[in-house]
Amino acid sequence: MHISALLSLSFLIACPETGATVCDTRATVSVFVEVEGPESATVSYTHEGVEAACDANPGGGWFCGYEAAGEITVRATAHGWTPTQATVTVAEDECHVVQEDVMLVMEPADCTLEEFPAFVVDVVGSSGEALTGVAVKYASTSADMDPLPCQHDGETEGEDWSCGWNATGGLEIGAFADGHESRWVVVEPQLTDDGCYPVTQELEMALDWLPD
Repeated sequence: MHISALLSLSFLIACPETGATVCDTRATVSVFVEVEGPESATVSYTHEGVEAACDANPGGGWFCGYEAAGEITVRATAHGWTPTQATVTVAEDECHVVQEDVMLVMEPADCTLEEFPAFVVDVVGSSGEALTGVAVKYASTSADMDPLPCQHDGETEGEDWSCGWNATGGLEIGAFADGHESRWVVVEPQLTDDGCYPVTQELEMALDWLPD
């Protein structure tokens, strides 16, 4: 389906006296993108090595770039779907670019049963002191659940606590140690392009001594 943004309308007006073309000042959409597959997606475009987000059209689809001519790559990602992209060459006339229409068809991602932690946490004393009795827990920010223990893989008590296995939503992580105030932080996992797994991030949490 061909959809042109209101912004993309252009007019060529011939000047009666000189015959010269007078162009309007409206910005023409470079690429109009539709996505087939997921109910929602994130669509971006790359032009001359610079990536930017496309603008969602309230009536459906995305507007990618304005008055950008030449080679443009459009890309769609969505949770649980394999990313897809296409490259087009946008031409231009006397006044504006000539809009290209692209349909990106996405396929469901083949998410396996592999497990990855969203965060690996190091707990340290705020004054550089060694810690004892360290524990780290996490909970989802979007679900009513009791905190779950993180997995300790480090050589010292504060090192390498793996939290949020295969978490794809916001987490609240808490750190505890003998003689120290507990601390909770809210964090957001980064996901792989297909949305199947979190990309493990490192997080350091410093604990203060309990007040006397």
